[in-house]
Amino acid sequence: MSSAAPLLELREVEAGYGPFRALFGVSLAVRPGAVTALLGANGAGKTTVSRVATGLVRPTAGEVCFEGEPVSKLRPFELARRGIVHAPEGRSVFASLTVRENLELSFRRALGRRGVDGALRRAYELFPRLGERSKQVAGTLSGG
Repeated sequence: MSSAAPLLELREVEAGYGPFRALFGVSLAVRPGAVTALLGANGAGKTTVSRVATGLVRPTAGEVCFEGEPVSKLRPFELARRGIVHAPEGRSVFASLTVRENLELSFRRALGRRGVDGALRRAYELFPRLGERSKQVAGTLSGG
């Protein structure tokens, strides 16, 4: 296991929906360059963990940190600008567009036309498989 500081960390996070508590003291760390999987039964809180990490659900206790900095109080769009986003299954791509076209739309909206090329390079560096499949129609991807 890498000794690098966590890129994303949840520390003793609790959260819920109205009176229903979904998370009880969840702690996890995602290290740079590591693959992290969150597994559990239906209703175990996997989606809630993701929503807390991306600011869609506010924790009622605990803390979310990104690159060592607390981010629990940031709004989802502020987290998205840092690269922390939630892409719900089945609603994350335009199926008739290529992988590159989907990324370009996202980056253009967030960064403007001039930011697209740099953002694409960074995305392909972080996720080489995206680069390999940049011309593939997104709807033909597994899970996409």
